[in-house]
Amino acid sequence: MANSMESILKSTEDQMNEETTYYYPNMCHICRCYGENVDLKRCSACNMISYCGKEHQKQDWPNHKQFCRVLCEIKKERKVDNLFQSLKVKTEEERKTVFKELEDDGKDGKGDMLINQLLAKATTLMKRKLKFRESHMLQFPRICTICFESRHELLVNCKKCPQITFCKEHLLNNPAHEEQCRKFILNSIFKPMSVMKKAAAVKLCAQIKMEKLPSSMMEFIETFITKNLINSKEEINLLNIAFSEKYSRPLSIIFALEKLDFPKNSESLVVHVVGASLPEQFYIEWEIFLHYFQSVKKLSVILIGDELMFLYNQTEDLCESCKKENKEVIIESHHTVYDEYCRRSNFKKPDIIACLNAGFHAYPTWEKSIKVLNKGQCPLVVTAFTKAEGLRDEQIVKSIFPAANCVFSDYNPYESYYYSRRKIGMPIININQFISIYEQLGAKNTSK
Repeated sequence: MANSMESILKSTEDQMNEETTYYYPNMCHICRCYGENVDLKRCSACNMISYCGKEHQKQDWPNHKQFCRVLCEIKKERKVDNLFQSLKVKTEEERKTVFKELEDDGKDGKGDMLINQLLAKATTLMKRKLKFRESHMLQFPRICTICFESRHELLVNCKKCPQITFCKEHLLNNPAHEEQCRKFILNSIFKPMSVMKKAAAVKLCAQIKMEKLPSSMMEFIETFITKNLINSKEEINLLNIAFSEKYSRPLSIIFALEKLDFPKNSESLVVHVVGASLPEQFYIEWEIFLHYFQSVKKLSVILIGDELMFLYNQTEDLCESCKKENKEVIIESHHTVYDEYCRRSNFKKPDIIACLNAGFHAYPTWEKSIKVLNKGQCPLVVTAFTKAEGLRDEQIVKSIFPAANCVFSDYNPYESYYYSRRKIGMPIININQFISIYEQLGAKNTSK
């Protein structure tokens, strides 16, 4: 059991360490420098990767040369000078068809299809799974963020962030980029594994007793976590990202319970996390529930999801105060979809169900599971990466449960500050950005 656990954690660490070699089109791939004071040179063969000088290009050549040759082979086969030249648009309507935020018609956009084709072809030619930086070179190319122009002689890099590029025509037409720029900068300097390890070592203060949630994630972090840390400002900023990732999920659920005036005098609490994955198993501190619901002696967090990597029940290590009061947090893991779990004899009735970053619209496995979310006859909280996705998920819930009572639908004050790129042409995303809270679902629509 211990060896299996260590193996999975080592595999996860290796993957996260590989992610630190992520690719940005406007960043030296060796020393990670970027910005207006850096004179980047691009690989003259593939035109896909940047270096601050010949020394770093030469240093990286053993790693880049095979993929570079594959990219050049694909260009030759397609008879193009640039792999993305077919994406250039002239109107807003054309732009909307290139990278779709939501595939309402079940079809990918023109750009999505091109990138999927390039990824498939490159994988075939490489005769192996692409590395993170190789797939990112195709997923996040250097193209104008407005019109998707890809001719490099017409492009100008953002002076602040390593991702965004404008063509000369749209260089001054970018007022909406400032907030995205800040997020790209944060994302480019955040090293997941090293920072998450430091954050994991910081436990909740035993004296934390929350009568009411702070008004935002940052207020929570500054009040209860970083207040007594002795670190540089830069380190604190990075740790804040990790702490927000660590607590966003439990705080989002507590926020929902607070909105619902959930009674705080219960001695036990059962939370179903549906569609759970690796982060909920290993990197989340659920004890915060006990510091908010101070009468709760036993918290059961039941993780249900077909992406869970390891199946076991564990008891979370608690602060000294919770130990003295004989409190416990038990985490169950079930590698299955929710409709299957609901049929099991060991089904435990929940006090609340949480579908975090659910993507009801995106994954076929939700089709049956959504229909049984009312089995527990309890509140439901659904979060999403973006407002557009959240509203789409609300439509799906309403179509299945017409009587569903949604008491809150808005941006989530406990979203994570760990931003990530999903696809080019779309805003950078973070978990739990949008939240929908249902007091009850009622009966499902039987007319379908």
